[in-house]
Amino acid sequence: MPAERVCCLSEDSTGLLWMGTDEGLLSGLAVMDVSGRTIRAFEIQGIYNVAALSPAADGGLWVLNIEDRFVHIDVTTDNVTCYELTGEGVWLTDHAGNVWHGSTLGLDSTPHLTSEFAYWEVASGRQVTCLATTSEGSVWLGCGHELLEVDMAGVVRHHALLSCLPHALAADGGDRIWCTTAQGIVRREASTGQFCAYRSLWGGPEPHATLFHKTNVLYISLCGRETAPPTLNQI
Repeated sequence: MPAERVCCLSEDSTGLLWMGTDEGLLSGLAVMDVSGRTIRAFEIQGIYNVAALSPAADGGLWVLNIEDRFVHIDVTTDNVTCYELTGEGVWLTDHAGNVWHGSTLGLDSTPHLTSEFAYWEVASGRQVTCLATTSEGSVWLGCGHELLEVDMAGVVRHHALLSCLPHALAADGGDRIWCTTAQGIVRREASTGQFCAYRSLWGGPEPHATLFHKTNVLYISLCGRETAPPTLNQI
């Protein structure tokens, strides 16, 4: 390996295994036979400390480094396109392979089967604090004191959270939306569309919370409070 640490992995549409490292990006054949595997360095000027990799909707690969710079790679030609998106923020890849980027300035995304970012006027000038996607293809974002839902057709629906500011979002296997706030956890039922306060895990200063759902279990990691060490909670 030409790098000491691998931070993330992704397989592209041609079967290549890509490895994001703290020294840049590597690619190699995704085969189990060690004698048939070749690993080569893939250099992109100015892209180091790769934070995440994700397949693109057009068969290419998305690369994100720790400075929130996006790179799209055409894996058949090795052509590289770099995007300088303004505003530090959050991002996700939906089930169609499209990239969504939320920041202090609003929301950008790549329309289906393109690698060009489009700006969403609905979130213009508003800080997007968190993103999540459901199995149906809808994308949810925390924006101010409300949640916005963008469906597959691009229709935007507004869901008020009253005085709560969303910190983190996750969708479970039943497409219920879970949202952490300074007061605790809010859950939205997919069948009724109703919101309910599920559980209060903290009080006082705002914690930094992360949500992750896997196999009917919701994990919430909390950190940032001076009076308590980081914790991992399971629901």
